[in-house]
Amino acid sequence: MVKFTISSPQSQAQNRSMVVTMPLNSQHFAEMLKCLRGTLEKELNTQLIYLIPKERAEFIEPQKSQFSDATRESFPVGTVEVERAGKAYAFGLPNACVFHLMRAMEHCLRALGKSLKESSLDARGNPSWDAILKRWTAELEKKERKDRTAEWNANEEFFSGATADLRAVKSAWRNPTMHVGRDYEDDEALDILNAVKGFIRHLATNISE
Repeated sequence: MVKFTISSPQSQAQNRSMVVTMPLNSQHFAEMLKCLRGTLEKELNTQLIYLIPKERAEFIEPQKSQFSDATRESFPVGTVEVERAGKAYAFGLPNACVFHLMRAMEHCLRALGKSLKESSLDARGNPSWDAILKRWTAELEKKERKDRTAEWNANEEFFSGATADLRAVKSAWRNPTMHVGRDYEDDEALDILNAVKGFIRHLATNISE
C-alpha cells in the first residue's frame, strides 16, 4: 500500500492537502512510469530547447544592462541593436551579430550627420557612408574654425576621433558584411561587439540619435 500526497495551489493556500491511498504492485508501477514517460515526451516535443555556453548567458539575460541609462536615452535604437547582436553572438551566429552591429553604427552615422546641420547628409536619405565621411573630413579640414558648425568647432578632438572610427568600421566591417564579402568567427564578432559598445558610449557623452 502506497500513499500519495497531492497538493493544489488552493489547498496550499489553505495549508491543506489531499491524501490518496491505492494498492501498488510492480505492474502498476511500470504502467505509471510508462504513462509518465509518454506525457513527458509529448510535452517536450511541443518545445524547442537551445543550449548555449554558460559564459554567454549574460548576453541573453544580463545581470545588469550593457549601457547606462544616459547612453540608452541618447541612443535608444542603437543600444537595442547592440543587445540583439549580443543575443546572436550567444547563439553562435557571428555574422548575424556583426550585421546588427552595423545597424547600430548606422544610427551613430545619423547622429554625427545631424551635428553638421545639413539636411542633405541625413543618412536616411543618403545611405552612402562615403559621401557623409567625405563631408565630415572636409569640415575638419576647414582652416577657419569660424567656418565650422558650432558643435564641431567646440569639440574638434571628439569629432575627429569619431570620424576616424567610422571610417575604420566602414572599411573593416561594414562593407564586407553588407556585401557578403566574408564570414566572421565567434571571437571576431565578440571583438566587434565590444568595440561598437565602446563607440556608442563615447558618442553618447556629446551627441544623441
